[in-house]
Amino acid sequence: MRPFMFLIFSLFFLPLSWGQIETATDNSGAEKRMYIRRQVGPIEKRMDSLYQQRITEREINGIYIPRDLYDCFRVLDGAMEDDFKEYFMSLSDEEVDARTHGSLGLWMKHRWQLMEGSRLSDYFRKMGVPHPEYAVGIIIQSYHRKLHQRDLGVKELVEKFQKIWAKKQAEEAKALLGQ
Repeated sequence: MRPFMFLIFSLFFLPLSWGQIETATDNSGAEKRMYIRRQVGPIEKRMDSLYQQRITEREINGIYIPRDLYDCFRVLDGAMEDDFKEYFMSLSDEEVDARTHGSLGLWMKHRWQLMEGSRLSDYFRKMGVPHPEYAVGIIIQSYHRKLHQRDLGVKELVEKFQKIWAKKQAEEAKALLGQ
């Protein structure tokens, strides 16, 4: 009987302790918003502390992590074989990301730990890049422009990806709300 009661308690009462729901009113008093806050448990705290450590490390698992965009260029210059660099440069500015994101981009994303957290992912987060996939796109497009000795246009790329992200988030919110 005890295990059964514990199971009932676990299923119905423990999930209620995992989050808080607050209702807040803006200054005009007209609009009410609901905020759902999740309590941070020991696993999340540990993961956050690991992330905080990772973003300060020069190397992760013995692999050098670039510190910024220009350091990425230096690493790519040394790592890219001549035939691939020739192919890369032959692509237009509009198609370079689409054609190389699944190969070169995947290599960068995994090698430089952009999803898991690294000093490079933190660099892009501080720039306002909303997702690691967009950081990969910025690296690819700006490196292509660098090789062609053109203005990198990093600020414009960041703004472009922020707009894409905001539109995508708005569409997902509408879909969730059934609008």
